[in-house]
Amino acid sequence: MDVPSLELVAALVTYAAQQLHRLFENAGFVIGFAFVGMGLYGCYACAKDRFRRPWNALALCFAGVGLVYLGNWYHAASATFLAIDHTLMYAPPTSDWSTLMMGACVTVLQLLGLVACQRAWFLTRLVGSGELGRLALSRASVFFVAGVLALNIVQTVRVLFATLGTTSPLG
Repeated sequence: MDVPSLELVAALVTYAAQQLHRLFENAGFVIGFAFVGMGLYGCYACAKDRFRRPWNALALCFAGVGLVYLGNWYHAASATFLAIDHTLMYAPPTSDWSTLMMGACVTVLQLLGLVACQRAWFLTRLVGSGELGRLALSRASVFFVAGVLALNIVQTVRVLFATLGTTSPLG
């Protein structure tokens, strides 16, 4: 039985994380359309019944639109928070196994950042639903900022190390 090399393991982890990233982004797109549909149906139900409150339906629409445009949202947030115009810096093409493993770890962190951004939009749909809604917006904003920082982990580490006056280990 052959043991795979570290370079091969790092390349496979990077590729798998990239594919999972695309899967989560596309799943968020589909779920976003479902939320918009449920929200529009809720708005229709509010128009028929005067005693229903529209806030839950509007929050579902807002969360759905956020999930549909998730890629645009975190690219805009990256440009706003970190003044960069590119995200998802995957592993560089090199034969050094430590650089490849670092790239694989960065890719996994970026995938977790995407999941955090999606969690933020899922929490946003709770804003119009009573007791849970009071804390949902603050939790959603924390998840969104953390997700954007994790999606841009390379730039985040550079900014942190520049603030501390040292050089970044990520280059």
